[in-house]
Amino acid sequence: MFITDPTGLILWVNAAFTQLTGYTAAQAVGRNARLLSSGQQGRRFYRRMWECISSGQVWSAETVDCDRYGFRYVIEQSIYPLLRCGAIHYYLSVHHEVADQRVQRLEAERRRGVEHPQADARDIDEVGLGGERQVAHRAERGRR
Repeated sequence: MFITDPTGLILWVNAAFTQLTGYTAAQAVGRNARLLSSGQQGRRFYRRMWECISSGQVWSAETVDCDRYGFRYVIEQSIYPLLRCGAIHYYLSVHHEVADQRVQRLEAERRRGVEHPQADARDIDEVGLGGERQVAHRAERGRR
């Protein structure tokens, strides 16, 4: 989880943020939340997100982010506008990684013969979700 100002500048991060992203609090605070962008979502996606949260509404979606080391991961994210006297003062981003559940679901469906034309093994590898590379990366990241 992390908190930004109304422009997206990171003001605070928790320990789960540092573990997931590889960024320490000192490295993340003061930088724009775009530092997590994987490039997977386009401008229209972010424009809609900003329209939603800047109007005071909660926004939620599954997104692909990028950690400090360049590895992509899938998260379920919700952004909550925090208001004071009717004006937005902060945004609270709450997220958790969903990669393991997504990979397990896709693999189980493949075993049952369910085909996903848009999701094959390359998609899993492209977002850094499967194989030894990801396992080794997660283990290495956990030691830092």
